[in-house]
Amino acid sequence: MLKAFCTICQAFCIKGISTLEIICPRSEVTLAESLRLVPKYKLNSKTAVIKWNINLLSGNAAALQIKHTVTEAEIQKLKNKLASVEKEKQRWEKEKSQLKASIEENKERMLKLESYWIEAQTLCHTVNEHLKEAQAQYQVLEKKYNKAKKLIKDFQQK
Repeated sequence: MLKAFCTICQAFCIKGISTLEIICPRSEVTLAESLRLVPKYKLNSKTAVIKWNINLLSGNAAALQIKHTVTEAEIQKLKNKLASVEKEKQRWEKEKSQLKASIEENKERMLKLESYWIEAQTLCHTVNEHLKEAQAQYQVLEKKYNKAKKLIKDFQQK
């Protein structure tokens, strides 16, 4: 992690805390635009070290506040996304149950229609048999009629 000094807020900040772009809390300029590398301090005096530590801690606090704000925004975004996904899931579940009910209704209708079809086929077969019998009886009766007609004609001629 790279520590840097923000020229906008005059505090130390940490680059690379998050993959998101970090905004300086005191301006609308991104830290990437406003950071410059920290000069190396001479560590021979206690005052410089204390100043550096205070600046570093305040920079760390500011960076953590920024990271916290970004994380809260991410959490809220994820909560919103989760809520929309849950609504979508409920809609899909409702549609799924409707489709299952529709499938069951269609199966029942199909079974009814199949039974009607079988019944109609049976009826057609029965009617066909009756027709064949009637045709056969008609042919027999027609032969007898023709024979009787011929006999009457022969009887009348004699």
